[in-house]
Amino acid sequence: MSAIQSQYPNNFESVKAAKVLFVGAYVNNHPHRLPVLRLTGLLDYEFDETAIATGLNAQKTTVNVDFSELSEWTRVFNEKIPVVKSGPNQKVAPTDQGEFNVTQSFTDFSPRFWRFVFVLGDLFDLVKIGEQTVTNYERDTDTDPWVFVDETVTDIEGKWFPSLSSLGGDPVSGGRGADNEENSVGISVDGFSIYASVDPFDIFQSVVVYRLPWEDPWENESELFSDALVDYIAAANAYSGGGWSGSTTMALEFS
Repeated sequence: MSAIQSQYPNNFESVKAAKVLFVGAYVNNHPHRLPVLRLTGLLDYEFDETAIATGLNAQKTTVNVDFSELSEWTRVFNEKIPVVKSGPNQKVAPTDQGEFNVTQSFTDFSPRFWRFVFVLGDLFDLVKIGEQTVTNYERDTDTDPWVFVDETVTDIEGKWFPSLSSLGGDPVSGGRGADNEENSVGISVDGFSIYASVDPFDIFQSVVVYRLPWEDPWENESELFSDALVDYIAAANAYSGGGWSGSTTMALEFS
């Protein structure tokens, strides 16, 4: 700590503030070694009106998404050590603050208690991640079989960024705290920009992946997304009277 300056060397609060500044600015690289965040897996669901329609016209809407087409976020580690400038008013400056670009993110560590912070670079460009297919059917009477009329296929383009609903840690104790959800990092994957007539990510808006900031490495998560789709399909069928189905292997990977 010889690099830490204090305007009043014998003043406890001044020394403490200088230490916090030192740690906050130059040792402020969260010890969790998470290098990559990515979404993977498939999402397929459809609403088939022909299963429930009583009229002479009906549609089937099918959505197919491949999350692996989305760009991943990789971390920039600030591994540089401070440089001490000589002189009567010593100042500490890092050799590198870290750089962020469209493929990089960064996590941070607070010196007072566990915290997990995203500092994101520029968002990615939109990429094609799937297709929406709308098929029209008709019949002459309500007892006749459905006959194909036409089909329209529309690209689904999107990009995503992770967001935090909670930062983890225990500000009361100033330390690690209990191993519970309250002290966990809450990561949401609802940071999407979608260019399409349908937004498949609405299904997962309520999903929050909780991980303790002091557990390393983090386990991948897929079950929460599967459960969210099951709940979505059940609610949609209850509302419409049937016709909804789907499956997903969507996962949030930490690697």
